[in-house]
Amino acid sequence: MDVDFVLTLRQSDFELAEKALGNIGLKSRLPIRAEDIIKMRKEYIEQRNLIAWSFVDYSNPSRQVDILITKDLKKMKTQKISVAGRKITVATLQEILKMKEEAGRPQDLIDITNIKEKLSGKK
Repeated sequence: MDVDFVLTLRQSDFELAEKALGNIGLKSRLPIRAEDIIKMRKEYIEQRNLIAWSFVDYSNPSRQVDILITKDLKKMKTQKISVAGRKITVATLQEILKMKEEAGRPQDLIDITNIKEKLSGKK
């Protein structure tokens, strides 16, 4: 299972995510830390074509989390939802659709179709 996160571009948020992911057994694929992402984000994106900071469980590689570094949650349209009794902030379906269309990856095509159907009321 691959899960994508968008955070507010603050070092403290990236540090909290790094710690939380470490607590559930996920490790950064690259030898970088939250501090590096914040300080060198522009270089990572422009010169290394890095769009996500990936974490993986090496004992079960299907468990993977990507933290998108090209987006800032603060600049996105969001909504609050309840998960396991806790309120969390998530991007709206329109924002997710926009991100998937911008990415233009073949694996996003099914998601794009499903989101458009949901938004039109067909699902």
